[in-house]
Amino acid sequence: MSNINSPAFNVRERTYCGPLSNYTFVNSEIGNLWEWVKAISNKDKVYFIDNLWWDSVLPSDNYDCYVVGVFGEFANTKFLEQLNQRCTNSAGYVLTSIKLDPNKYGNLTILPYEHLQQYKTFFPEAKYTPLSQRHNLHSILTRRVDFHKTIFTAALLNKCPTVDYSFCFFASKHFDQEYFYENYKNYLNIDISQFTGEIDQLLTQGAKIYADAGQWSIEIPAYQDTVLHWVNEAIFLSIDANPTGYLTEKTIKPIVSGTPFILLSQKNSYARLARLGFDTYSQLFDLDWDTAQDHERASSILSLMDSCSQGIDLKIAQEIADYNYNHFYNHLDQTVAVVNQQSQDLLLENLA
Repeated sequence: MSNINSPAFNVRERTYCGPLSNYTFVNSEIGNLWEWVKAISNKDKVYFIDNLWWDSVLPSDNYDCYVVGVFGEFANTKFLEQLNQRCTNSAGYVLTSIKLDPNKYGNLTILPYEHLQQYKTFFPEAKYTPLSQRHNLHSILTRRVDFHKTIFTAALLNKCPTVDYSFCFFASKHFDQEYFYENYKNYLNIDISQFTGEIDQLLTQGAKIYADAGQWSIEIPAYQDTVLHWVNEAIFLSIDANPTGYLTEKTIKPIVSGTPFILLSQKNSYARLARLGFDTYSQLFDLDWDTAQDHERASSILSLMDSCSQGIDLKIAQEIADYNYNHFYNHLDQTVAVVNQQSQDLLLENLA
């Protein structure tokens, strides 16, 4: 980099990469999460990434310190490994809401930092229909097709074939039957023999599709008129490139619509929600599989579909849904502040 005062914006326009002195808090997805870094002095010598992305590249070595936020689907482990080597003689800090192995990045200081409270910006408080008045028993959504999303959508269709079923499934010409069957065992090697018919239907004919209301909308029956939503999170595998437990607006949507949910996500996802003060519906569902390996978690989820096929206890489910809604809007900020403040104070103490 010939001029460290020139910012480098990610081509996706979702990430800022450059000297901290030029950062203007414009990331649309994490809002003003980083406003407190204004207190850091000598900003020109601090290289800053507000949210590490897949195509972020290692900057020049003429910075005294590197501060990186990691909140995305993939941790870009190649970048972190390179940064770890770079920081043999420089300070490096990673603030993240997912679980990274500190032993792997011995030259980087990894600090816990949560951001799910920022989603309140996209989901204003609104009344929701009581569960007793809802018509759909199950819902599941898939916009970007993947192996786990195809498997779980097909399994739910097979195990819970109710007429009041709502879901959407957007297939892709790059993700067809041939591709699925050639590769799914490398991704998730479980027995799918009971619902291959549903898989074939999804990948060839698609499925019932509600008008796409957009990433930040809950104005569809899958949230507004459903008793139990199966959250097809973006990531299921818990491998080195996908540190756990990554959560997105897909998990927040049932919370803000007062809808009970089950996470089809990475291990430790429920543990993260519990740390943030949410009720994980453990009164209704055995969630011991949250810390299990991927294949075991997938098998447990399929068994849970069987046990939930005829419905759930609406009274308990309503109490938990109401609690989670209230916690999100009225208490989550305080819960997060305790964790984040400790990390902020440590970084400012070293850099301010």
